[in-house]
Amino acid sequence: MGLFDRFTQKPASGPLWAIQLGDHPVGVGFADGGKLVVVGTGSGHVHVLDAARGETTRTIAVHDAGMLALSVAPNGKHVATGGMDGRVAIVDVARGEVALSLPADADWVEHV
Repeated sequence: MGLFDRFTQKPASGPLWAIQLGDHPVGVGFADGGKLVVVGTGSGHVHVLDAARGETTRTIAVHDAGMLALSVAPNGKHVATGGMDGRVAIVDVARGEVALSLPADADWVEHV
């Protein structure tokens, strides 16, 4: 996965940074006013990355059975995820923890 210059909106000669997260991304978004990149992976983890350097600041285990969806709240402070465990989770990005986990009326949660 790579991040390109969001200010110029022009392709760079290469990515600003690249990172291997160990599984495929299911959702990506900016948090904390664009200072952080949040990536949900199929393994059920939310990875919080420094947007300027591409370094992982924290990894949060969210779903035991795998993640299918991720969406960043408009305020950039929370992330909603859906998983193959039939749960919807709200993750507090700053604290690096699951703030709320709710059962859904489904085996899998594919959209949040």
